[in-house]
Amino acid sequence: MKVSIITPMYNSALYIDETIQSVLSQTLTDWEMIIVDNNSSDESCMIVESYASDDSRIKLIRNDRNGGAAEARNKGMDIALGDYIAFLDSDDFWYPTFLEDMYSFSSKNNYSFSYASYQIAINSLSNIKKEFRVPAMATYESMLKVCVISCLTAFIHRELIADTRMEGKINEDYFFWLSLLKKTPQAYGHQSALAIYRLRQNSASRNKLKVVYQKWLGFRTRERISFWKSVYYFSHYFWHGLKKYAFSLKKH
Repeated sequence: MKVSIITPMYNSALYIDETIQSVLSQTLTDWEMIIVDNNSSDESCMIVESYASDDSRIKLIRNDRNGGAAEARNKGMDIALGDYIAFLDSDDFWYPTFLEDMYSFSSKNNYSFSYASYQIAINSLSNIKKEFRVPAMATYESMLKVCVISCLTAFIHRELIADTRMEGKINEDYFFWLSLLKKTPQAYGHQSALAIYRLRQNSASRNKLKVVYQKWLGFRTRERISFWKSVYYFSHYFWHGLKKYAFSLKKH
């Protein structure tokens, strides 16, 4: 199998249909989609089960508690069979050539870690406000300054991931990328925008104060970076975050 797609889900009945449809529309068809539900109380699981009954590539795992996105993604990685791992949250969207383009980009160039540009939409997928164009390369050092790898476009060889897993409930994907970039010199960016990242007011990533604090804490405790170096990297992160969201997205 070429690709395992891992999707954490919690009360996503309003969006999961569009997300699954974007996977079913992929031009590369050799994939499995592992949807890990964190004890949803809405109709999310019913929607997924209706798809899974028609397509054996779609698998639903139901947790009896909400342990967060990282725990759900880890459970998906534990059972994934694909050569490559991709992550797609339950409210995001891939354009039809995402898997084909990323698989070709990665396998032909022997890249173990790659990512792509994407668009940012507010609430509705049709309400696109900005395109985030990624750099051609990301290293551990450059990622300390600004995170250019989004969860919905990360494309990683399973051998690189090995037993590395996500930790925590905030910035878990960012520090996961850093862990992988300690094992490989760089990740490579596909310049075309191949996905849509949906910003929602009630999404976990929108609590920016917690995100900022956990980023600083991660620099000091997880990465063991000195105080003044942490100040240096954090100032870069904060400025780029302002440019990406506060300055670039119109009010909605």
